[in-house]
Amino acid sequence: MRRRRFLAPKSHPVAYYHCVSRVVNRDFVFGETEKARFYHLMRLYEKLYHLRIISYCIMSNHFHLLVEVPQRPPEGELPDDEGLIAHVLDCLGEGPATNLRWELAHHRSQGNH
Repeated sequence: MRRRRFLAPKSHPVAYYHCVSRVVNRDFVFGETEKARFYHLMRLYEKLYHLRIISYCIMSNHFHLLVEVPQRPPEGELPDDEGLIAHVLDCLGEGPATNLRWELAHHRSQGNH
């Protein structure tokens, strides 16, 4: 598995990354159904993680993404637990939000902050 070659400095307001992934053995596994599902998940993760997909190409055995990643907000501007749960509820629905709520409560009950 490759490691990132360059990580944008934290002083930059945004960072741009070219992401590429190929399937094993270069098999042709992305048909029209798989490409549509990939597109749906790509847009979902874009919303969930506050990214912006600048450009993309989904081919039958690999894909390319050009992703804009905003600078991490200061600690004081990060959402609290309820804000995070509300965002997950908006993006992924009740099931994942309920699981996250339980995991955070369990984590907090262990004395972790």
